[in-house]
Amino acid sequence: MSEKSFNIDWDSIDYVFTDMDGTILDLDFDNFFWLEVVPEKYAEKHDLTVSQSKSMLFPEFKSIQGSLEWYSIDYWSDKLDLDIYNIKWAYKDKIRYLFRAKEFLNVCREMNKRTFLVTNAHPKTLEIKDFVTGIKSMVSRSVCSFDYQYPKENIEFWVNFNRDVDFDPCRTIFIDDNEKVLKSAKDFGIKNLLAIQLPDSSKDSQRIVDFNAVDGVCEILDKYI
Repeated sequence: MSEKSFNIDWDSIDYVFTDMDGTILDLDFDNFFWLEVVPEKYAEKHDLTVSQSKSMLFPEFKSIQGSLEWYSIDYWSDKLDLDIYNIKWAYKDKIRYLFRAKEFLNVCREMNKRTFLVTNAHPKTLEIKDFVTGIKSMVSRSVCSFDYQYPKENIEFWVNFNRDVDFDPCRTIFIDDNEKVLKSAKDFGIKNLLAIQLPDSSKDSQRIVDFNAVDGVCEILDKYI
């Protein structure tokens, strides 16, 4: 979509729903953890080379990507015989906000918007990230897909979430770095949708095809508020 056609009418928005990893927090941590740390720990545990470990694990990751199990610390701890929670805890100092993302949350609060953190992250992952960043104190409420038994990629998540919160989809903006998640939100009827092109500060921009997009929420501060 053309950026020229995109605008945010804040007067018509009551709810700001924002993803966590890749939208507010830097996805660099998650990519590093799952693509480097977990294969190394698995290799140590099972007497493999790291290359062998990655060859075994990456197809496993891909096969359930987008499911609730993919986001579950408990699932992967059992599957890999690794204490994923404590391994994440050991690397928690690498968790950080994306550029000006904390400022964005502050501005939403100053505008009196009901700002929700809407994440697929497992509650135990949210616990670690909140310990490091204090992110839960920055929003009106934190919502995990595990609360509703479906990932955000599934429209049933939005049905159950709306049954709980009773938000007006036409007066809501949702920001996420995952196009499949945005498609699900669109199918549910959320009117204002925005994709993040730079979820990982260590990588290049991702190509967004079907949604209006910004590099990060910092761009919303500069152009749309």
